[in-house]
Amino acid sequence: MGKEQNAGEVIFWIFTLFIGFFLPVKGLFIAVGASISLDTFLGIYFSIRSKSSKFSWRRFMDVFPKILLYTVILAIVHVIDVYAIDAVVKSFVPNGNYVMTLLISILFMIFEFKSSRVKVEKNLNIDIWNIIKGTTSKLKAIRTDLTGLASSQDGTIDQNQQENN
Repeated sequence: MGKEQNAGEVIFWIFTLFIGFFLPVKGLFIAVGASISLDTFLGIYFSIRSKSSKFSWRRFMDVFPKILLYTVILAIVHVIDVYAIDAVVKSFVPNGNYVMTLLISILFMIFEFKSSRVKVEKNLNIDIWNIIKGTTSKLKAIRTDLTGLASSQDGTIDQNQQENN
């Protein structure tokens, strides 16, 4: 005869199967949670830092419905992804696993990083996009210089490059 299982064991196995189903995308859940945490931390930090507005626990508690909403949406999209979308995607891209879940989680992270960027720019009076553009142009100049050095045979700048500088 079969061994009888109590309700606790059945619940444990159902919970284990549930968690196992979402293990392949746990990194996406963690990344979305980290972006929400960063946005929340920046909000609390700048709220405490500025004396004009005070930190409110009520506003802090508004983060939990957002976390729950993002988690439920990612879970639903993952289920749809596994049972409907993956078969179609894998016919075109062999390694295209969980594409829709990935796209939705990236979208959520973009929302949170945009919110974080606005908070930083507003409170520190800086323009992050101009800083990125300036850094990118400097890196392009350095790359051009290094390419010029690497292209010369003996490691010195040849006459054509010396005349351009």
